[in-house]
Amino acid sequence: MALTSYSIATMTRMPSSGAQAPRLMVRIAHTLHRRWEQLGASERERLAPLARAVKEGALELRGRADSATAERELAAANKALADGIADAMRSDPDYGTTEIEALRDELQRELDRVPRRRAA
Repeated sequence: MALTSYSIATMTRMPSSGAQAPRLMVRIAHTLHRRWEQLGASERERLAPLARAVKEGALELRGRADSATAERELAAANKALADGIADAMRSDPDYGTTEIEALRDELQRELDRVPRRRAA
């Protein structure tokens, strides 16, 4: 199954509100930042502003009492960096479908760590 920008965007969008949402957004940011660090030098340089925005957004979210705005900003930064990483991986011959799917799987594992609400 090929990974598309849409599927990455779907995985990095802001989760529904709740106590777990900020922690999840920070974990996704951490995952994406780690993936950015693994890219080649030219791609890291190109995506550095996005990686910086993700890192700063995660730090800001941790320190905010009212996190709604910070959550939205971090969700947007996460999406932009995820899309950039996926594009970089698709255009680099050293990366194949397997590595791109590994990114998708890693993001999905982060989403799966959040407890789901049970229907009443």
